[in-house]
Amino acid sequence: MAAAVQFLWVDPGLLLLCMVASEVWGTETKPIEFVCSRTARKAMNIGPEIETALSDCINSTSLSTLVQLPCTELHIATWGEKTDQEKRGDIVASLNLLFEGVKNLRILTEGECGTVPLQRLENNINNYLMILTHLQLSVSRVITLMDCMNYQ
Repeated sequence: MAAAVQFLWVDPGLLLLCMVASEVWGTETKPIEFVCSRTARKAMNIGPEIETALSDCINSTSLSTLVQLPCTELHIATWGEKTDQEKRGDIVASLNLLFEGVKNLRILTEGECGTVPLQRLENNINNYLMILTHLQLSVSRVITLMDCMNYQ
């Protein structure tokens, strides 16, 4: 007895969407992947690029407002006594202060020369804030150079 074969037609676009969605949802980011990835760290470090862009602008326009920078002094003994959550909170508070300062400066800056690099800097600070506030980084120990060598 021959079995009846039935075919189900699926829209190729829907199939592609399902494949992409399954890949994205199945992805899990680990702190070591970010820490040990030179490419990921380099992509996030736009400081020198922004500094060059803004220094080119200073010749043509002047930034009329000062940006309040967070305190970057660190007392090692006190820092060592803090929990990871307290450390994260301190860093997030400092980044929020910097974010607001850059945002206010960008709003007050006239001309594309200054606003474009400031917008990039604002977005970059926001990316760091998102990493610190939304990723569940549960690192129980410091990632060492040896860990990175073993990872790659």
